[in-house]
Amino acid sequence: MPEPASSAARRKLGIGGWICAAWIGFLVLVSLVAPMLTAEPVTENGRVVEGCGTGEGLPLYDPLKCSDLDATREQRRTGQAVGEFKHLTGVDKSGGDVFSATVIGTRTTLIIAFSSIALAALLGGAMGLVSGYLGGKIDMIFSGLFDVMIAFPPLILALLIVNTYAAIPEDPKLAEEAINRRVPGIILALVVVATPILGRITRASTLTWAGREFVMAAKALGARPLRIMLREVLPNVVPALMSIALLAVGVVVVTESSLSLIGLGVPDGDTSWGTVIASGAADLRRYPHQVFVPSIAVILTICALNFLGDALRRKFDVRESAL
Repeated sequence: MPEPASSAARRKLGIGGWICAAWIGFLVLVSLVAPMLTAEPVTENGRVVEGCGTGEGLPLYDPLKCSDLDATREQRRTGQAVGEFKHLTGVDKSGGDVFSATVIGTRTTLIIAFSSIALAALLGGAMGLVSGYLGGKIDMIFSGLFDVMIAFPPLILALLIVNTYAAIPEDPKLAEEAINRRVPGIILALVVVATPILGRITRASTLTWAGREFVMAAKALGARPLRIMLREVLPNVVPALMSIALLAVGVVVVTESSLSLIGLGVPDGDTSWGTVIASGAADLRRYPHQVFVPSIAVILTICALNFLGDALRRKFDVRESAL
């Protein structure tokens, strides 16, 4: 019997889903290629003579090395950043090109977002799978742990973890070590925030599949619980986990930007979308482009992740009522 047209359409990603997937793929490509295309400052005898390179090639300049102070002064005087080369979206107060900083910051933002959600999916997925399949006291313990963790506001919990694990101390001897812990601390905080959400999703999906006929047949044949969970239940749970994980990546991108705004983002030796937004927040009224350019990247990425997650949910028929 042929599948109804409405059901078949629901199981396809559609043009919107493919566009969103292409955008995410483009960001991954940018994060890999862009750092290799940045111009280096021009130096003579170890002294920088041109802070933003020669102006040849793509207008990508390392925001940590290159600064065009002439463009900064011109921007303050006329509202337009024009130096030896044209800055596509202006410069910040330090003379760093906003477009370049946004492009270069893509790598750090994606590393933090995807690594934290990958770790949270592994941890929360394992806990939810065991909890949903074994039930009993184990389910009670894990479910209670999920409820306690979810009860904390996510941003406040992340702020507490980052501030405890990687706060910059007053002692300069200890400051460098704390700076090196900042990105791992952010990832740890986001893992703690995302784990209970993904764990509950996995648990609910496991409860749905644990009572199916093929699972009962595997039990009747004497299969061990670990084999059943890994070979029978897990492949059917992964689509639901993956669709929600994509939504969680978007939440993590926003959380990282929020931490940067309050001074707990990536350290000064690195660049992310959050740090670019934070650096321009003080001059938002005079030079809104410093915030809008990275914010547009954040908004497009979140919309793409949300749409792609919904498309995957429809494709694999993940029932939200069960979650």
